[in-house]
Amino acid sequence: MSNKELSQLIRRELKENGFTSKDVSVRVRSALYDTAVKVTIKNPLVRQSEVEEVAKKFSKVDYDERTMEILAGGNVYVHCQYEYGVFDDVASVFVPIAEEVFNNEKYNGRKIAENDHTEIHMVKLNDCESRLYEFDKKENYHSAINGYLVRSAEGLAVAMWRYKNLGTIFT
Repeated sequence: MSNKELSQLIRRELKENGFTSKDVSVRVRSALYDTAVKVTIKNPLVRQSEVEEVAKKFSKVDYDERTMEILAGGNVYVHCQYEYGVFDDVASVFVPIAEEVFNNEKYNGRKIAENDHTEIHMVKLNDCESRLYEFDKKENYHSAINGYLVRSAEGLAVAMWRYKNLGTIFT
């Protein structure tokens, strides 16, 4: 299958799952003997996990049966990511609040947001990094071991925007 055909096939599959060309773009290129697929999410309301679920079906990597090393040639690597700066405008309204929270020690280890189902707790790791944990009230557990790493007030503003608009800090 040619790169153009693979690109069209991925676009068609994404469209069948509700992602239009305004939401995502697909670029397929040759990478030596392999193929690299880059799916760029252009709409901040689209969840990366949902796009990956569709696009990763086209990923194909061959491994050596004995050593489990990746074999060169014929592999298709699929990468999904948000377009650079896609959250800048939409999250800008939260930056003043995020600066106050991110730079204030009193929020360390405390709940910083909640809705009917979840709470967000922030733990400061050091002066320039904090980790957010999403706590499910009904299940009584954190939904991710590693949490969501925040390195700036702007990053916290993006997490706040996601939580308000998507109901979760995770993509």
